[in-house]
Amino acid sequence: MALLTESMEFLLSIKPTKSCRVADLNYFEVENEKEFKDRQSFLNFNFGSCINLKLNEKEFNPSLCHWVRNNGLGNRYDFSIIFTPNIKQEISDFKIVDSVEFVFDDCVFGTGITTFSIDIRDIKDVPKLKY
Repeated sequence: MALLTESMEFLLSIKPTKSCRVADLNYFEVENEKEFKDRQSFLNFNFGSCINLKLNEKEFNPSLCHWVRNNGLGNRYDFSIIFTPNIKQEISDFKIVDSVEFVFDDCVFGTGITTFSIDIRDIKDVPKLKY
């Protein structure tokens, strides 16, 4: 349970720009049923391989990457991504950083690598739910 309290969770939303007139992202640049099924499989089971978190020059892969299905309620993909330290040394790495880099290498639409640099104070200032 201690590792869960040290984890970092992110919500990544992917949606088309206003100039891109795509009715449903599931079919964007998909030409047949096999490509559609391959994309669905990748988004469900392998999307986490496109993402990592950099802390103090160390890279962490997600411990959980969940595609949040919105069932057509919005033309976007939402992913809940959780990074959890595995050992005590990694827990201290999670505690003493000033900033993190969330890196997304778009394997689905080929838009390239996007890096989000986040000041850790901005994360710590977010109100937290107490269970």
